Amino acid sequence: MTFAHILADIFVVLGVIFLLSLLGYLILQFIIRILKPLDLKKRNGGGFAFITGGNSGMCEQFAKEVNQLRFYLAILAEDEERLNKVAKVIINVYPQCHVIIIKADLSDNHTKVTEQVITQLPNEDISIMFFNAGYGVVEVIAICRGGVLFTASLDGFIYPPGSHHDRKELAKSGIILETMYVYECPKDAYLNSTHW
Repeated sequence: MTFAHILADIFVVLGVIFLLSLLGYLILQFIIRILKPLDLKKRNGGGFAFITGGNSGMCEQFAKEVNQLRFYLAILAEDEERLNKVAKVIINVYPQCHVIIIKADLSDNHTKVTEQVITQLPNEDISIMFFNAGYGVVEVIAICRGGVLFTASLDGFIYPPGSHHDRKELAKSGIILETMYVYECPKDAYLNSTHW
């Protein structure tokens, strides 16, 4: 075999690899166009994304991602200074965004906290609720109980019991995400996540 034949074989192999790669890319694009990515704003009608634990990196990132989809934001956390920083960053990137900052301690009386939050969200259309609460070693049970009751109270306010909402209709009209971290010791973490 001459050098020209070897070179020709190499180019044939590279051409086949290129064509297979192109075919894979085109098939993927075809599938994406058929299935159409989920458009949260169209599906949930825009409105507000309500996010607890707005001081954490995960919630801050979630707020930025949801804001890119053109949802307004209602962010809740204990540290008002950090909340203001998060809101400022988001408004700098998206000046048209409306951000509501809610300072609240979820370990307080859940009824009081729920009323406090509801008064700061008068008649707002909440499309996405993202509950994220991080709890430390101190008084884990009391804090968890407060956070869970707050979640149940706010959920009950938005979708009142006895309102006969079909679960499928609720899934179309809004999203509820819940994460809860409980650290009993530094290496143990339990995560409970629900999405509907």
